[in-house]
Order: sequence, then structure tokens, then C-alpha cells
Amino acid sequence: MKKSVIAALALSLILAAGAANASVIGIFGDTGALTCAKAFSAPYTTVEVYFCAKLDDVASISACEFGATGVNLVPPQAIATVTWDTNLVIGSIMTADGVALAFTTPRQAPLAYLGKIAYFLLAALPANSVMQVVPSGAGNLVVVDAGSASEVPAEGWRLIANCVIGGVHGNCQCEDNIATADAAWGQVKALY
Repeated sequence: MKKSVIAALALSLILAAGAANASVIGIFGDTGALTCAKAFSAPYTTVEVYFCAKLDDVASISACEFGATGVNLVPPQAIATVTWDTNLVIGSIMTADGVALAFTTPRQAPLAYLGKIAYFLLAALPANSVMQVVPSGAGNLVVVDAGSASEVPAEGWRLIANCVIGGVHGNCQCEDNIATADAAWGQVKALY
């Protein structure tokens, strides 16, 4: 029993230490990557969301690849205009295949601005609509370390449109990137 508890604690520390230093690609309500909720409630206005990479485990990136769900708001909801911070783009964020971006000048840590989607709203979105960064159709959610040219796995963060405080998304703040945050003690024990 004692060995199982020690092993579980060691695994928890390894997961927490590894995740605390993981890079994140997310959809944010501001270019500083501080806001993860935004109002999409006023028709005939433009609302912008921003794709940013929080780089905790690399000094700079030369490329990244990711997908997104919930971003393809087709009429009658909105008209979307996607603008990336590079001309070196493969794919489309509006499809399940996702997008790969490359940068002629590497993007530096701690925060790399990747691009934005400007939505001209035709109708308000439902409460708690989720826009989430996910792996691309090829299964990649990565940043490419400019120093070593190696792919580094990243985590995907979400933005909540018309978030209801106290609802399913709590206080509508940005997600933690600690891997054990959503695991109950029973789930950790089940590993052993």
C-alpha cells in the first residue's frame, strides 16, 4: 500500500511538473492572452478572437500546427474573416484539417501572437458556446522549437462565447494547464 501511495504521488509530481512547463495554443479575447471569455451578443457588430501561443518550454517557435472546433460560425450566425500573422499558411482553421503556420522570423517567448478571426455577427451566439484549440486533422497540436527544429507537444485552450458566470464554465477564467486538475483521487488510484 505504501509503495502505491508513493508511486501515485511521484506520478502526480511528474505530471504537474511537466504540464506546468507545457506550451499552450489558445483562443483568447485579447492579444495579451489574458481573457478566455467574450461577449458575442450584439448583432451587426464585429467581435475579434485571437490565437496566441504561451511558450513555457521553448524560447521561440518557427512553426506550429493545430485545429479548432466551434470557430466556423457560418451565416446566419456570423461572417468570419481569418487573418494570420504570417503568409506561410497551410490549411484552414475553418475545417477539421486545421492549420499549419510557419514564421520566417521566429516568434519569441513568452507569448507569440499567431492571428485572429474577426466575426461580423448576424445573430447572438447561444450562452456558453465553446471555441477550442484541438489537434489538427493529422493529429498534431504542436509548436516547433526554433532552436532545435523539434516538434514540442502543446495544450489547447478554449474561449467561451457569452459565458455565464457560475454556470458550466465556473468563473469564466482561462484554463489551468496542470494535467491533474480534472482528475479525482479515485481516478489516480485506478492507475495502480
